[in-house]
Amino acid sequence: MRGTFVFLMLPVLIVGALCFAPSMAMAQTSGGRIIGTVTDPSGAVIPGATVTATREQAATIVTQTNEAGRYTFTGLTPGVYTLTVEAPNFKKAVLADIIVEVGGVVTRDVTLEPGEITEEVVVTASEQPVVEVGKGPSIGDVVDARRVLDLPLNGRNPMDLIQLQAGVVGGNVSGNRTTSNNIRVDGVQAQDNFIQEDISTTFISPSVDDVAEFRVTTSPVDAEYGRGGGAQVDVVTRSGSNDIHGSVFYFHRNTALNANEFFNNRVGQPRETLLRHQFGFRVGGPIIKDRTFYFGLYEGERMSTGDTVTRTVLTEPARRGIFRYFPNFANGNITAGTPTVDSQGNPVPPPGMTLDDLQRLDLFSLDPRRSTPDQSGLMRLLLDGTPLPNDFTVGDGLNTAGFTFFAPVNRVRDRFTIRLDHALNDEHRIFGVYRFDDDAFPGFAAGFQRFPGLG
Repeated sequence: MRGTFVFLMLPVLIVGALCFAPSMAMAQTSGGRIIGTVTDPSGAVIPGATVTATREQAATIVTQTNEAGRYTFTGLTPGVYTLTVEAPNFKKAVLADIIVEVGGVVTRDVTLEPGEITEEVVVTASEQPVVEVGKGPSIGDVVDARRVLDLPLNGRNPMDLIQLQAGVVGGNVSGNRTTSNNIRVDGVQAQDNFIQEDISTTFISPSVDDVAEFRVTTSPVDAEYGRGGGAQVDVVTRSGSNDIHGSVFYFHRNTALNANEFFNNRVGQPRETLLRHQFGFRVGGPIIKDRTFYFGLYEGERMSTGDTVTRTVLTEPARRGIFRYFPNFANGNITAGTPTVDSQGNPVPPPGMTLDDLQRLDLFSLDPRRSTPDQSGLMRLLLDGTPLPNDFTVGDGLNTAGFTFFAPVNRVRDRFTIRLDHALNDEHRIFGVYRFDDDAFPGFAAGFQRFPGLG
């Protein structure tokens, strides 16, 4: 029975591995790379040299040079690294302060001097021959954690910083649609392939305190990314280290700090309500020093705001079945070239006419044989629930106009991030991230906003 179970589960495991393989492969490209060649003073390559990369307060990674003396570190978490190169009959070389950025490639060629391996040659940053290898002629920039935290962000969405790049207007990059951008978080596609969200509404939306660094490439984007012709955004989230680090934050906005809009003032509407609380904490540290690390984040948001909504309603005479017009002239609201109404809803005769020319059509008097209208009282009930107009910029002014009001919207959002990094050995590492985002924003999802007082 046990053998049968294993036999049946084997295809499932193989299919599962194949399904996850593309995501794992993409995740390897989200970090940075360090590459280089190890030679002796004569220029001859040194195969089999041991090269160690150590990120500040984190695990080390070890590799060896190949037959051509080349070494490569891939998928590196952004940060500051120290390289150590060792080989028999040569002095040990130490290269410090190597900055690795997300999606970037840094070349460090090393020349080992003959001597004992116990001897050490330290190469400072100013002495290192720096070769930064990009991805062709791509245009873009890297936004590190310090800039993400320090730059002002209304709503604390780090993706808004993409608008600082050249060629970006709103969510449009180089003239492309907002849905043409490609965003990956820790190597995983952050957008739904069917919905095609724009930058600000991805289903994986990292918090400001969750981002370690991200790279924006506006043009041209390499074919390895695919999907869209807009920007390519690679986000790398924070991870733990050998030291315990954390922070607690709280941000607040309210109506008293905001000015009213011009259009609200014009129709006598007060300032839109805005009360926002954003709070949370993050913490990261070691579970097993130099091997296993954790990072955790919680962010909550409580917001009361709303929309200024304008609906078309009947004017007071029209509610009684009386429709008004000037002969041989189209009615026009106050935005028309020749309006037939003023800002208070009073009739205004067009050129060559007077108020005596205003015609009234009483629908209820057209047919003297009609039955008594609205015997059930339903129409009166509906009309009584409809307010009179206060905005004569919409409708025809005389029979229909607008009612502008403030529709409240409340938002409750809670999100959690838990990340674990583990070094299996000096050459292999794994990490896992769990994200939970509960965003209740019923006001915008409800569609048609109700008139005030209707419940």
